[in-house]
Parts: sequence; structure tokens; C-alpha cells
Amino acid sequence: MVAKKRKMTAEDLLRFEWLEDPQISPDGNSVVYIRRTIDSNGKYISNLFIRSLVGSEEQQWTFGNHRNSYPRWSPDGNWIAFESDRSGETQVWLLSINGGEARQLTNNKHGAAKPIWSPNSEKLLVQVRLSPNETLHDTQENMATSPDASPHSSSHAKTPYIATSSTITDKGSNSKSEPERNEISSSPVLQGKPVLQVDYIRYKSDDAGLWDGKYSQLVLCDRKSGQLRQITNEEQDHSMAAWSPDGRQIACCVTERKSERFYPTCDLWIHSVEDSSWQNLSGSTGTYMFPTWSPDGKIIACVGYERVFEQEKLMHVWHFQLDTGNRRCLTEKWDVHFSDAMVGDMRSGYINPGAVWRADGQGNYITVSEQGRVSLHYISITGENIPIVSGEHHVYGWTLHSKSSKAIVAVSDPLTPGDLFCIDMKKGESKRLTTSNQWLKEVELSSPEMITYQAEDGWEIQGWMLKPAFYKKGETYPLLLEIHGGPHTMYGYTFFHELQFLAAKGYAILYTNPRGSHGYGQKFVNAVRGDYGGKDYQDLMNGVTYVLSHYDYLDEQRMGVTGGSYGGFMTNWIVAHDKRFKAAVTQRSISNWISFAGVSDIGYYFAKWEVHGDLVTDPDRLWQHSPLRYAQNVQTPLLILHGERDYRCPIEQAEQFFTSIKQHKQAPVRLMRFPDATHELSRSGDPGHRIIRLQAIAGWFDEYL
Repeated sequence: MVAKKRKMTAEDLLRFEWLEDPQISPDGNSVVYIRRTIDSNGKYISNLFIRSLVGSEEQQWTFGNHRNSYPRWSPDGNWIAFESDRSGETQVWLLSINGGEARQLTNNKHGAAKPIWSPNSEKLLVQVRLSPNETLHDTQENMATSPDASPHSSSHAKTPYIATSSTITDKGSNSKSEPERNEISSSPVLQGKPVLQVDYIRYKSDDAGLWDGKYSQLVLCDRKSGQLRQITNEEQDHSMAAWSPDGRQIACCVTERKSERFYPTCDLWIHSVEDSSWQNLSGSTGTYMFPTWSPDGKIIACVGYERVFEQEKLMHVWHFQLDTGNRRCLTEKWDVHFSDAMVGDMRSGYINPGAVWRADGQGNYITVSEQGRVSLHYISITGENIPIVSGEHHVYGWTLHSKSSKAIVAVSDPLTPGDLFCIDMKKGESKRLTTSNQWLKEVELSSPEMITYQAEDGWEIQGWMLKPAFYKKGETYPLLLEIHGGPHTMYGYTFFHELQFLAAKGYAILYTNPRGSHGYGQKFVNAVRGDYGGKDYQDLMNGVTYVLSHYDYLDEQRMGVTGGSYGGFMTNWIVAHDKRFKAAVTQRSISNWISFAGVSDIGYYFAKWEVHGDLVTDPDRLWQHSPLRYAQNVQTPLLILHGERDYRCPIEQAEQFFTSIKQHKQAPVRLMRFPDATHELSRSGDPGHRIIRLQAIAGWFDEYL
């Protein structure tokens, strides 16, 4: 007898396993990956697992309630370096494949991350955070290295930079020493929270919080002794490093924080290990990330775009020829996004492998986002574009063993949170390696149906309809319109807990990719600029009209709308311009483009690019596209959800909309504030908060629909 299936719940979030960041061994016989879960205390933990590709053996290699991540094999296959917070701050640790306890390799007071092995397996490049007047010696004193040390706070709770007129100085000038600075801050008269002095526009981010005056620097770490040697010290952030095949050069990406350019560029630099010289390959003309070296060391491939005019560009594959200094876009003729644009609530901290070279140096493997799918493609230097792993799913992680043409891919689809598969690219064969989240067999899941419909100007819009779980023919159901953020992301063929939970509550769900979404070319992405609340709004409303006319089980009198970020903006816009929805939930939203331009971590350029208005010279245009301007029209019961530490869409956006609706007393409105929550609340936020959020959304719709 088949057991009766149950409904998905919000609390099921605590049962998920997430398989992430697979890395194949140098001999091609094993793969190490991360399994992330939520422990009994409601905290995220992650551990390393190793799976044989020859047999079926699997071993867990790290244990405990810690976050272990970013595993990387040494080229000789004898070691795995990884990040772990088991001693407090995240440090780099080593595991021998022959067994034994993990060994802590770094002891930096501010932590160390992203280990990258040298070709001879003797050294690692790691990233550390240092203030301009700090040395590695300063940051390694009085370190607690016991595995039982109490964990420090997260990156969002870092101590702000204690600044006086003498602590932020130009390079080469005199500044107070660390003891003097501490002496000032510990004066009895000056007790209290440190003061943050701001000189640069890029002083905060939703990811890292308020800038603490430290830069990301690259350090060489000796595998045997753990001795560190700093190789960068400029007041810039250095990341995404890669060794040349001969170990003589290092490529890395450099971002200037001090630069008052309207938009910060990300430059590609080359460092000589022998003479310590540096060369800027990209010339500050755009954004270039995730460098990889060709097997012969003559070309560097990266993913990025040239900023020829201010806009959101599709990511492409670029080749930098080192002997000539020439660059060319390898993928120029393809109007697709060469990166992962999928939106969902199962993934966080996506690690982009970049453009990975084939063993013969004749092309690159790369992630492609197109029409709701995220696939793995091969792009040859002669212009071929060959899908390797494609279909109605989401390739969210992958690793290659080029010599054997073997790939390990992490794949999700609407019914599967994610599992690992081994792909033999020569034979075209696929073998499933993992079967995680087996508990989902007891849950009734709903399969989405892909739809397309035409906009008023003839553009084709893609979307999906999700039936309620336990759908019964002949009954009618309320409809929810879900709107993604970005707007330059996309919905697609991936698992989405929130959607399955709402389907289990008896709702039919429409989710679409209106113009502005990725996956449909550069023109489609650009079409939303300067027109927020225009044709993008019409695309969504046309989708609602389409499904109402094609699905007879939908109840037009019971419709709700919700979305976050850009989706929150659009939810605000909809309830201020349309009365057909009987309830709405707006999340981490934008209500006022004028204040957003001045308070968001990206507002100073995003509002100008996207809305084509300026805080000083053209505030009227920003106000014209602001839902707050039309708040007196809101008659739809509205629930507002917002994180208190959201720097992307700061909580004042929610407060303004809430206050304005309350003042005009046109509709029921409620504000829920999530303490310490960032813009990532629904994806990587506190698990308890994520459950409360889901329950609040469903409760609001249950009450009014």
C-alpha cells in the first residue's frame, strides 16, 4: 500500500540538505563536496563529503556544528584545503587524503579564505583582510587556535572602523599607531560604540555590512610551515586569484574602493612571483572576473563585460592574449547570459567556476542562462557553442577533469533541491551520484507547467503555472502572482520551497519573466530601463489575464500578489495602480526611488541606470516611478516584510510606505521587521526568521483570500 502523502510545511525548511561546490580530484577518481544542513539549534552547518567515482563509497570527512566550505584539492592529490570556522573566525585548514585530523594552516585575527593551490602543491594563495597600517605579524598575535574556541560573530557584526582625523590617511602619510588608536578609544570620556568616519561612497554593502577599513589582500601560505608572505598591500580589494601553469605568475581581480568612479570597475591584474611586478590587463574599462589560465599559460579567460555605456550587460567570455595584450570576446555573437541568473530560495553563496579550459586549450566550458534553464556549454576558440548538460533544470555547480572528459554537475529541477551527477562527455553518459532529501517522497509536490503569452507590443513572455497540491478537478482556487527580484534575474526550472509551500496551502501560483529578466537577450534585459512600472507592469498583468482565460480552476475574485526587491517594488506599484488583487505581501521592497538613490549600497548608480533619474538633477523622474507617490490609491490589504539590516533596500523604504498608507487609512496594512536580517532573508537568512516569513505570507493570504 502506498502511504498517503502530506503537504509541504514551512518547518520543512529545517529538513533540507543542500549539496554544493563539487570538486573533482586530480586523478579523476573522487569528488569532494559540501553538504549543508540546519542543526537542532536552527543554525546552518556544512561539512565535507568525499564520494568515489570508481565505486560507490562515500565518506564524511568533517564533523561538528561548524561551517566547513570551499574544499580544494592540491594538484598532487594528497591534500584538501578548506575553510572552517571551528576555531572562531574562518581560517584555512588542511586534510590529508591518507587520514588523520585536520590541521589549521592560518591564524589570522581577521580570518583567511579562498585557498588556491600552487601548481607544485607547496604553497597556497589565501585572502586575508587587513587595515592599511596592519601587518600579518600584528594579526597573528594572541590567536585562539583551539577547536573548542567560541565562534566569533558573523561578517554582519564586525566592529566598525574606529576613525579619527588621523586614522584614515593617504598612502605614505603618517598615521597613529594601533596602540595610540586604542588608547584614544578606551578613554573614560569616550566610552561607547565606535564612530564610523566615511570618506568613500562605497562604505557599505548588503553582503559585508559597514566597511571596517580593511582591504582584501592576497597572501602566500607555505603548506608545511604555515608561514605567510603578503604579496599585495595596495588599498584595494584583491580576489578571485589563479596561478599560471608554471607557478610564476598570479592573475587576480582588483576592485578600488576609494575610486569615485560612478560605478566601481573590477580589473584583471597579473602579478609576477619572481620580481613582484604588477600589470593591469583590462585598463579599468569594465568588469572582468574569475580568471583561468590556458594550459600553455599564454591566454587568460575570464567572465565579464565592457562598460561602453551605463547598463546591465550580459556576461560574456573574454580572452586576454598575454604576449600581445589583445583581448577579444569569445562569445560576442551569442545573445545569452554566460553566468547563473536563476533566482530561488535553495541556493546561497554560488561559486562561479568561470570559463574553464579544455585540456587541449581549444576552448572553455561555461555556465549559460537561457529561457529559464541554466546549462553547461562548451565554447571553442573557433566559434562553436556545444551544450554539454542542458534541459529543463538548473546546473548550479560543476567541476571538470579535462584529461578524462569527466564532469561532476550539481543539478536542481522543480521537484529536486539538488543532487550530483557524473557526466562522461566523450560517451555522452550520465550517472547519478547522490539521492539527497529522500524525505520529499512523503510530500505532495506540484509540477509547474511552462506557458508563453504575448505582450501588448508582441513580445513573447515566458512563465510557469503551479497547480495547488492535491488539486481536484472541478474545484476553484485562489491565484497568487509571484514576482522575482533583480529585475535582472530569472525564474526557471529549479526547486523553490516557497512556491511548493504556498501550493500546499491551496494556492495556484503564476510566476513569469517580464522584460528586464535575464535569459532572453540583451534587448530584453535593457527594455525595463527608464520604464519601471510601464511595460514590465503590463507584462505581468497580461500574464494574469492569460491564465484567467486559460485555466478554469482559477477564482478571479481571490487573487494575491507578492514579490521581493524589484518584486517588492512591483508589488507596491501594482497595489497603487490596480484594485483586482484582494491581498498583497511586499518584501524588502523599494517604495521611494529618491531616498533609495541616497541610502542603498548601490542606489547612487542603480537609480540612475535603471530609472534614468538623478537624486539632484532629476528627482522628478525618480518620484514619477516611485510607488510612494501613489500610496493614497492603495486599497489592497498589504503586509510589509523587511529586514532591519538590509543595505540593498534599506528598511526606511518599508517605513515610508507603511506610514503613508496608515495616514490615508485606505487599506489594512501591517509591517513586520526582522532583526539583523539582510536583503538575503529568504535565501540565507536565519532559519527561524525564514519560517516565520513563510508563515506570515501564507497567513496574510489565508486571511484575505
